[in-house]
Amino acid sequence: MAIFLLFILCFAAVPGLMAKENWDDHDRSGRYTARDFAANYLNSCAPNAILFTNGDNDTFPLWYCQEVEGIRTDVRVVNLSYLSADWYIEQMTRKVYNSDPLPISMKPSQYVAGRRDIVYLVDQYKDAVPLKDAMEFVASDDPKTKQAGNGGEQISYLPVKTFSIAVDKEQVLKTGTVRKTYADRIAAQMKWKVEKGHLLKNDLMILDILAYNNWKRPVYFAVTVGRENYVNLDNYFQLEGLTYRVVPVNTPGDYTHLGYVDADIMYDNMMNKFNGVALPILRFTWMKIISACLQISGIILVGLLKPWWLKARLIQQKKCWINALKFFLLQEFRIIFSVCL
Repeated sequence: MAIFLLFILCFAAVPGLMAKENWDDHDRSGRYTARDFAANYLNSCAPNAILFTNGDNDTFPLWYCQEVEGIRTDVRVVNLSYLSADWYIEQMTRKVYNSDPLPISMKPSQYVAGRRDIVYLVDQYKDAVPLKDAMEFVASDDPKTKQAGNGGEQISYLPVKTFSIAVDKEQVLKTGTVRKTYADRIAAQMKWKVEKGHLLKNDLMILDILAYNNWKRPVYFAVTVGRENYVNLDNYFQLEGLTYRVVPVNTPGDYTHLGYVDADIMYDNMMNKFNGVALPILRFTWMKIISACLQISGIILVGLLKPWWLKARLIQQKKCWINALKFFLLQEFRIIFSVCL
């Protein structure tokens, strides 16, 4: 009996001691960073959006927010790491919660495992080819659209690297893809060149979705998606928070800054839709913020002391300072997130 009690005591004492010593180190209660960031990714998107994400950390928390807390179930989260799998592509063609099926034109037999896993790009045509035409070519089973491999097998390829998408300006403005403020910047067509020599199946699905979306649904890339998955669309990116929206506005960027920042949308997302994680990040720049606020206050004070005919001019200067401060905050937020994530 004594041996039995000693045996039970040892088996209770060991896990008990481990729990006592390690509980505080592993306790995650009250830690909502992953959940808040996930909600902020979703809230960076316009309604009924398609959001391309990279892998685990920028996907699973988003799925939790949608599945458990019901946050932004209208957004379709598309994991690019899974988008090469036929079973996952098939899932994307179904309606889920408030998210409509993705506009994928290919049939299951055309993207099943082993078919079109890789599509080679051969730069035979220098002019841009409409993306829909390119997708019809690569989806065809006609032997004329294939190249023969060393073993006689048929290999899928595209004889072009430069693609275009027609832009219906009225549709773009109607759906809010581009705000009326920037209507004069809308391109007649999107035109870009894919620099790499092949497309993987997930790249092919991105292009297929863009080709048949017809600007009906907003399309985003999470900021965590690597450049290798952009299929060289980054000159048509618009930063709206933690996501880049694909818009028909060409804004050449560089390695650290991609596309254009829509300051009004991003400011609204940050200040009115984001969870608490955004504010601590902004504290990195508190000295600059205070300095800018003091200058704004100075303009207001001088305006009160000046004759009435100068006040209108000073008020206009105050508005310029406020807009500059908003843009500064957004740029700081953008740089910090680009570095941290």
